[in-house]
Amino acid sequence: MITYVTPGYALLTAAVAFAVAFLATPWVIKLAWRVGAIDRPGPRKIHAEPMPRFGGVTVFAGCLAGWALLWLNASTFHGALGAFIPGFAIGSLMVFAIGVVDDCHPLPAPPKFAVQIAAAVLAWHNGVAITHVTNPFSGESLALGAFGLPATIFWIVLVTNAWNLIDGLDGLAATLGFIACAIFAALLLMRQQDAALIFAIPLLGALLGFLPHNLNPARVFLGDSGSYLIGHQLALLSIMSGQKGIAGFAIFAPLAILGLPIVDTILAVGRRLLRRDQLSLRDRLAGIFQADRSHLHHQALDRGWSPGKALLILSGISLAIGLFGLWVTFSREPRLGAVLLIIGILLVYILYSQPKAVNLEDTFDGPKPHDD
Repeated sequence: MITYVTPGYALLTAAVAFAVAFLATPWVIKLAWRVGAIDRPGPRKIHAEPMPRFGGVTVFAGCLAGWALLWLNASTFHGALGAFIPGFAIGSLMVFAIGVVDDCHPLPAPPKFAVQIAAAVLAWHNGVAITHVTNPFSGESLALGAFGLPATIFWIVLVTNAWNLIDGLDGLAATLGFIACAIFAALLLMRQQDAALIFAIPLLGALLGFLPHNLNPARVFLGDSGSYLIGHQLALLSIMSGQKGIAGFAIFAPLAILGLPIVDTILAVGRRLLRRDQLSLRDRLAGIFQADRSHLHHQALDRGWSPGKALLILSGISLAIGLFGLWVTFSREPRLGAVLLIIGILLVYILYSQPKAVNLEDTFDGPKPHDD
């Protein structure tokens, strides 16, 4: 049961966030063309026409509408959630803003990372912090102490950028974000963690309102403004969900719920570090920020899957692993996490080991998915 906001009002909040995001998107598309927030085709890109990439504006508008509605309704909201508001809402605004700038005028990596780190520090300062790590195989909990801050920063920045890297196929990042947010919301509802739950509701509605415009063939891309916003909020929800949590949660549930983008990010970093054309350590480190075309969704497309099939299968994998992680959390058998890990490794291996199909450009006749 939701203490601060009734279930009916929670549904109303999600509906308002949905309506704002859905109705605002056509206007945002026009705005993107006007300000130059356009993703143009190129050698690494697989969409054939210039596309607006301001979808994050519609998602943020939906979240703002939901937050405002919750704020006006809940008389105890201010006192109970006052500590979380700066860390969540202001931090979300920070990463969204740097994403908007990057969508209009591409920025180098350092300023983007600086803002993400600042937003993570703000979250930690306001109580959204990783303080313990639980061994999922033994159930033993380890207090991080002074390492809590770097662990919090690392996790938030990792998830934020994971959503940016997975945003390379029409509807994929938004769909995976919706799935992850829905599972977190279910977990929070079952555990009666109202403070985090009321932040998940607007994001759910906003993503659902944006998706009809983003599914193949997409009319608008999320852009960095959207992928950073979704990743940052999901990272915070994962931490807030794990606070006062069940043994085994602190590692496996967030890793499972957010697993596919995180695995893709780890593979991307490893792949770029091990490139044979990079001889020096400095070149290898610089190569981490050089985009390539070997992400999981690229692998799926290169095997002849249609954009719709790739989206369906990757989303299904994410949903299955996330639900399994949720079950592991409440089963009080953290060793089951080993099964989850093996399943995830096998799924990635199957995806990478399938023989490639014909050239991608000869595979699709319709609008091409994109690579952000």
